[in-house]
Amino acid sequence: QLLGPSAPRMFLCTQTIHPRERHCRYKRYLGQQTDFSAVMDPRALNTAGEGIVVSSRARDRAVMVEGHDGLFLLPDWLSPEEQLKLARKCLIDYPEPPHRTNLLPHYGQLTNLWGNLPKELAELRWCTLGYQYDWTAREYMKDPPPVPEELCRLASDTAQAVGWENLKAEAVIVNYYTPSSTLGGHLDDVEPDQESPIVSVSLGCPAIFLIGGSTKDEAPTALWLRSGDVMVMSGRSRRCYHGVPRILNLDEGCLSGPQTNKAQDCNSLNSLLAVASDKEDRAVAEYMTTHRLNLNIRQVHCLESQANGIQ
Repeated sequence: QLLGPSAPRMFLCTQTIHPRERHCRYKRYLGQQTDFSAVMDPRALNTAGEGIVVSSRARDRAVMVEGHDGLFLLPDWLSPEEQLKLARKCLIDYPEPPHRTNLLPHYGQLTNLWGNLPKELAELRWCTLGYQYDWTAREYMKDPPPVPEELCRLASDTAQAVGWENLKAEAVIVNYYTPSSTLGGHLDDVEPDQESPIVSVSLGCPAIFLIGGSTKDEAPTALWLRSGDVMVMSGRSRRCYHGVPRILNLDEGCLSGPQTNKAQDCNSLNSLLAVASDKEDRAVAEYMTTHRLNLNIRQVHCLESQANGIQ
């Protein structure tokens, strides 16, 4: 539940399900209908004025999740125009060299995925910007290319909205999800700096996000994340297990949310089509109705004078 005595019961998690089974609870199974009634909807609570509002500015209304210190949600942070612009960069600019993608070991360094290589584009699952991680040596490589300026500003602005100053974006992972994709529970524990927050940006199809504790035996909380939402993981939540058991396509998003928000995902994704200004914008918007893009922006190395965020 969110902080505040009037949080609706529909968002309380059932404690009879073993914590390790929560991830399976929301997966897609053929012929089975999923019960989403225990999934918290930050947009609904934020609109109702419930929860903890960290900033009084209209755009910076941040909801803090009870039981997960340092976990903040900023619903609707990005406008449809901003979402579409950022999605274009994720699809057209960010997979280009010198950035790396999951396609590199199979095809070598590719260019113009969006325009000329539809087969390879369909296989795109992630790209990394800034510092690259060497999984063999278990360390970040030296001399990274710079993180794009628009992502530095986005990370800094959202971190400041929840009280964290001086966040320096040094590494970015862009994930490209299909409706059949999942992300198992894991820790983001390879950065030398484990204190600075992670900024996570959602674009396209809605998703179920689970966040638990420092071990997989702690019961996770389920949250809706929708296009334009931003999440900041700071404090204790920065070091908690988290994962994505379910991506919902446009039709599912229209039918499966809380009763009062059945049309929310349709409206959100249709608004992207409405602001498309040219053929390429429309193609990107249509991609977003069948995929989820997620950007995780983080600081790799500690700064000498890092200000403390809200814990």
